[in-house]
Amino acid sequence: MLLTDASVKNSTTVWVLMVLILVVGAYSYVTLPREAFPDVQIPIILITTPYRGVSPEDVETSITMKIEKELAGLKGVKEIRSASMEGMSSIVVEFHPDVVIEEALQYVRDRVDIAKADLPQSEDRDDPTIKEINVSEIPIMIVNVSGEISPWR
Repeated sequence: MLLTDASVKNSTTVWVLMVLILVVGAYSYVTLPREAFPDVQIPIILITTPYRGVSPEDVETSITMKIEKELAGLKGVKEIRSASMEGMSSIVVEFHPDVVIEEALQYVRDRVDIAKADLPQSEDRDDPTIKEINVSEIPIMIVNVSGEISPWR
């Protein structure tokens, strides 16, 4: 009740304060820097290694564990997750937000190159692919169109 009573008694002060807040808010909105597509860095690197025709257990022991062993000593690593599937090894390396992603990507490439020497030599195994997760490659909107019209008209 105290605030409402003071507001009613000093209505001019309340109006001036409200106009001041609106003017400062409008000025802040107009001068706020905006980007259509801001560059958002996600500190995650994905390593995939195809090894066709091999069971998940063999992929884990011959590919995944050897690469993980080399990646274990990297600085700034928050978490390493891996999945071994039939014919595929997938390792996700998540870094702390303060790590420069370009440097981390180079460190991961160097460590994977070291681990390549221990990987089995076979025509069924491809070289590991190293990718950084980039938000700009993910579509912002997906549009589906449907109707009664044939697509061949």
